[in-house]
Amino acid sequence: MDTNQIIKDLLSSSSPSIRYRLRKEVLGFDPSCEEMQELQKEILQEPLVARTLRLFQPEGFSGSHYHSNGLKPGEEALEVSLRILFEKGVEPDHSDLEKALRDLEEGPPFYDREIHRIGGFLDKSGLGGSSLIRAYLLARGGKEESPIVQEEIRNAVEVFRWVRGVHSIKEVAEEYRDRLVFRPKALWPGIYHFRLLAYSSSWRSEENCALVAEAVENLIQLSPLPFIYLKVGSQFVAPATVFALDLVCDLSKLDEPGWAHWFERSELLSRMGVFGIVPQLEEQKEELLKIIFTGYEVFQHFQSHRSWTIWSAYSGLALEPDWRSKEARTRDALFRSLLVLHFSGSFLSAEV
Repeated sequence: MDTNQIIKDLLSSSSPSIRYRLRKEVLGFDPSCEEMQELQKEILQEPLVARTLRLFQPEGFSGSHYHSNGLKPGEEALEVSLRILFEKGVEPDHSDLEKALRDLEEGPPFYDREIHRIGGFLDKSGLGGSSLIRAYLLARGGKEESPIVQEEIRNAVEVFRWVRGVHSIKEVAEEYRDRLVFRPKALWPGIYHFRLLAYSSSWRSEENCALVAEAVENLIQLSPLPFIYLKVGSQFVAPATVFALDLVCDLSKLDEPGWAHWFERSELLSRMGVFGIVPQLEEQKEELLKIIFTGYEVFQHFQSHRSWTIWSAYSGLALEPDWRSKEARTRDALFRSLLVLHFSGSFLSAEV
């Protein structure tokens, strides 16, 4: 099956979120047109979206966490809630979402009550903590012009500049007891560096794009990357390097959580514009096309793994509301495939 047929099938049979995002992000529909406005209304009526929006009260976000938890009653996290709404396709100009982003930018004490100490250590070390997470959320919500976001973009580019010149993990980390810990002044990218650059554009000069591509290619050469801790006194702090540890993989050998991690990372890298520059990533794209053109059987064997269906800061990709259906699981995987292909420069189109 070709990608045009997949697009047509998704547009006729999937969740409103997939239909909306496919039209907007791949086919270039204007969100203000009547058809898109009607789809937006459908999205807002989805139970998960409606339940999440109820957390955003006139006086502010009613959850108790910033980063780590999901949607358990009494433990709802701001980052996870925003991520759900963004992934579902809720537009940032929705009144509740707009206020939440404004509150986040203004930085009331709540925004960082949960991981202030650890997140601060990570930010100061250039490894990405509370401030980087905040900047990514603001950028994804359309607030890239914020000084908060601009500062973190500059920091992220410097991280990739440093990584470009690394020849060995020994330059980055040293052994301490039974762990690897970062050397003083070492910089290292995590998933939030990828997320911030993927959802921002002001950094994309010719020089910076080449720099980031070279850094990613260097990370591929160094892969698989070990897990490295930041040592703060006697405490070991774990940076958010999830999904970013092994940029080399054989798609034919990925299991269901492996596919979720690959889609997350590859969508970010394709949005960053490095797929067409880095040969190893281009090879992975060709593997994906082969899987799609030969019937995408691997997606039909997914079994509702939590990496797809449980929403957290690091998991949750399922936009279809009912993953008991094999067809629904396949549609979600195909939608993620189309995002990677589109943002990596493949021409996708369909008559709608």
